[in-house]
Amino acid sequence: MRSSERGLLIGKSGVSTSALSVCQSMDPRLPRVKETRMIRPGETKDEPAIRHCAEQAYARYIPEIGRKPAPMTADYAAQIAAGIVYVATDEDAGFQGFVVFYAQDDSVLLENVAVLPSAAGRGVGKSLISFCENAGRQLGMR
Repeated sequence: MRSSERGLLIGKSGVSTSALSVCQSMDPRLPRVKETRMIRPGETKDEPAIRHCAEQAYARYIPEIGRKPAPMTADYAAQIAAGIVYVATDEDAGFQGFVVFYAQDDSVLLENVAVLPSAAGRGVGKSLISFCENAGRQLGMR
């Protein structure tokens, strides 16, 4: 992984994605999977995609708990302004998911991680959580 000015560049990861890449080289008719390429700070323009992602990711819990989960009603504009939201994008800069985390005392609190259903199972969530863990380590937190 390499750092960039705007975020952490993420290399290809995950067995299923790598295996699909090999298969695609053998059979170009297979669909191409877009991989996570960058995790960057969230921007004001990302708020609609972040909200849509949270709604898609958490809607299935409404029947179980009888109300919308907190990530569906969060104030993402304020969280983006506070600099605690990071967005995962694919090689075409397409939105894939997001993570919300911040320092609390001597620890990092991961408040929320969500991935679009269309990007699920491709290691996006794992990359976002790893990004949060690495940020905490770089800050000397546990």
